[in-house]
Amino acid sequence: MSFKNVFWGVLLLTIGLLYALRNFDVIWFSWSSVADLWPLLLLLWGISLIPAKPLYKLLGSFGVIVLAVILVLIRPTGDGFDFQIGHRNWSSNSHWNQDNDSDTDTYRDQAFSLPVAKAGARVALNLEAAAGRFELMDTTNQLISFESHGNIGPYMMEPGEGEQITTVDIKLDNVSVNSGQVKNEVIMKLNPSVIWNIKVEAGASKVDMDLKNFMVRRLELDGGASSVDIIVGSLMDTVDVDLEVGVSSLSIAVPQASGCELRTDAVLSGRRITGFEKISTGLYRTNGFDTAKKKIYIDAEAAISDLKVERY
Repeated sequence: MSFKNVFWGVLLLTIGLLYALRNFDVIWFSWSSVADLWPLLLLLWGISLIPAKPLYKLLGSFGVIVLAVILVLIRPTGDGFDFQIGHRNWSSNSHWNQDNDSDTDTYRDQAFSLPVAKAGARVALNLEAAAGRFELMDTTNQLISFESHGNIGPYMMEPGEGEQITTVDIKLDNVSVNSGQVKNEVIMKLNPSVIWNIKVEAGASKVDMDLKNFMVRRLELDGGASSVDIIVGSLMDTVDVDLEVGVSSLSIAVPQASGCELRTDAVLSGRRITGFEKISTGLYRTNGFDTAKKKIYIDAEAAISDLKVERY
């Protein structure tokens, strides 16, 4: 039996299993933790070069893989603690790992969830995303699923019930972002059966939002980011998108099924607007906008070096 074939087969199976368990919320870990384990590759390389029997090499490699899995899942450090919070029927799990007194050496993994509201309910989501990377793409059976990983936090969730709309605020709990090596990843999942008004304050380096599967009535994005990618869906008759950002790259994709109006007074060095007609300075519309049954209104006020708007 070939040592290389067995080793790489087991390694790929382990990675695939961890990825599947993470996606189904059976276990949780940060992919930044995986990236920090690159020195273990040197151990595996060293084991492969040792003039020993294949069985011993295989056992040594398995030991390194087991060690990597343990480090990813528990990430042990000098001081650490776990706690759970219960509040207004929402659940939270948080894990802090701190190496010293520096905020940038404190790693926090948090997970929030909120039970689903009735179908067709209106929910206003207000999020303070801070620095790092923000992602909103997947759906969940809960109302909201929120996960953050890195050295910024902790985040707090504050749900509130109104007569016509539910409000959910997710924000940093009296935390300021210090200079240094910032690592922060926020991953959100939303329920597709309710109507959303989303406001994001993101001082993030990258924002990725795929809203095709959500009934988003209004989206507001405010802050500075190096890159923003937004895909707007067609599940609502009217969608308002308000962008006030200072970014180096802004990409917006809108569906063919909806008419779209784009207003922008952005300072641009590059502009690619496809599928639109220029009506006047800073005003663009898709063909047949006036007669379209579904309409998207985009207002982009930003200092942008590159703007890309396209239809899909």
